[in-house]
Parts: sequence; structure tokens; C-alpha cells
Amino acid sequence: NKNEQEIWRILKGNNSDFQPLKLEIDRYIHDFGERCIGELKLETISYTQEPAQFIRVLKSYVETGITKKSTSNNIENELRSNAEKALNDTLKTKPIKKWRLKSTLRKARDLVSSRENLRYERTRAFGIVRAIFSNMGTRFYAESIIDNPRDIFFLTKEEIFSFIEGRAVTQNIKALIALRKAEFAGYEQLESPSERFPTYGVVYHANDFFSTQKLEAIEGDLKGIGCCPGRVRAKVRVVTDPKSVRSLDGDILVTSSTDPGWVTLFPSAGGIIVERGSLLSHSAIVSREMGIPCIVSVTGLLKTLKTGDIVEMDGSTGVIARIV
Repeated sequence: NKNEQEIWRILKGNNSDFQPLKLEIDRYIHDFGERCIGELKLETISYTQEPAQFIRVLKSYVETGITKKSTSNNIENELRSNAEKALNDTLKTKPIKKWRLKSTLRKARDLVSSRENLRYERTRAFGIVRAIFSNMGTRFYAESIIDNPRDIFFLTKEEIFSFIEGRAVTQNIKALIALRKAEFAGYEQLESPSERFPTYGVVYHANDFFSTQKLEAIEGDLKGIGCCPGRVRAKVRVVTDPKSVRSLDGDILVTSSTDPGWVTLFPSAGGIIVERGSLLSHSAIVSREMGIPCIVSVTGLLKTLKTGDIVEMDGSTGVIARIV
């Protein structure tokens, strides 16, 4: 019944029984501590900065009985084997084309792997910059320039450095931060912008970002791109802020888009439906690795489904039928 802060304090204590676990957690955070929700936003607090957040994830897994075994599957291998068999059958009389295709596939796999590794190196670079600006926020707070160390993230990089160098247009940056906070609070109350909207002239003046004129009415079942096979009938859980959810308890995760930090929610989902994305998007790839039925690129998804709706999704065909 302890919270994550208390658990982390216990793990950091001198109890030798917990040292192996503490070492494993430290190793993970050292290697992947910047892989978190909103990892490419400097204002995000990463697991490296606040390890208790990672304890929160582990605690939710323990409470819901999620283990490595429960998330292991052969679906990805089966999909690959079936696809390779189909190609071999089609090209069995065309050895040159077959050789060219296999060579291309090998190169594609190597490049996709390199792409993902490079993307995480980018995330680690963002982590270094995040630490720099967090430290600047601490210094500004110590000098009473700002009211909270994290207020530094309501300023632009140019505003921060111009204030330090004596080039600032606005010296009262506390008032500037207050203005930004008020604007941000207003944005949080808004719905997501329309999928399509036109703009004319000055973008932020007299343009409607929430117009529904360009949307086509959705009739019948929703349809997207099936990314991982499996048929699931369950309740929908619409999630806009993954930090607000500890576990999905088998509900179908419905959201607009995901990034690698969302992966901690996937094991507790009965299925995954994402408004945007493609066969090579994060949601699609990770769902296949975990064997969780997944559909992406569903037009009008968040305008149609709400938390509590019961749907049946087919991860092969991409069809989503609303039951209740």
C-alpha cells in the first residue's frame, strides 16, 4: 500500500535484500531513463530525473499481474513466417527476383534497426539538454529571478539567454511566465483541433482550428489499418494524458497518437486503437511485438468513441464495430 516515493526511499536504503532489485532498476534507468512519455519535450520529467516515476510503472505491473511471460507471444514470428512463405510460393519459379527481394529485406531490417537506435540517441541528447535547462531553472530560482525552478520551461531559449546577456526586451520575466501559464491552462481546456482545417492570412487571427466543415460524417463501423491480428470485445478507455492512467485493466486503449513512452501502458491493454499512424508507427510495431490487437489510422476515432463504449475490434481487418 506504499506509494512510489516511499518504495523508492526503501530501495535506496541499506537493506541488502533489496540491493539486487535496486541495481537492476539503476541499470535500466542508466540505459533507458530518457525513454518516457513526452521524451522530446524539455519540460518532461524523465525517469533519470525522478526514478520514483519508474517505480510507479513497476507497481502498476505488480498490482495487475503483468509479467514477461504474460506479454510474450509468437504472433510477430508467425506474421513474418506466413509472409515469407507467401513470397517464396509466389517467387519459387523466379530465383533472381527472389534473391533481390531477400537482399532488400535484409538491408531494410538493418536500416530500420539503425533508425530506431539513432532515434534513441536523439532522445538521450534531449535528456542532456533537459538537464542543462533544469539546472538553469534551479539557478534562476536560487537568485529569485523566477518563482519555481520549473518555470524556466515557460520561457523560450532566446528569452533565457537574452536575460542573462542583458539583451532582454522584457525584464519582468515573472510576469511573462504568468502570462504563459494562463495561456497554457486555457489550452488544456480545449478539445483537440480538427483533423483538417483551412487557414487564411495571419494564422492566429480569425481562423477556426476546430471547424467540422471539412469532416465527413462517419456511417456504420469505423475502419482503420489492422496492424496486429486478434478480435477483442471490451470497453473503450480514451486516454489523452497517459500519466493519468495507472493501468487499463484489459480495456481497449483509444488515443490520437502515441510515442515510445506510452509502452508502459500497453501490457495492461486488451487492444489498441489509434487515430493516427501507419504500419510502421510506434503503436503498430510495439503491439506486434507484444501480441496486442491493434488498429491505427482511424478517421474520426476520438469524435466517435468515448470512455465506457463497448466495441469489437478486429486487428486483422481494421474494422471497429460499436456494440454499446
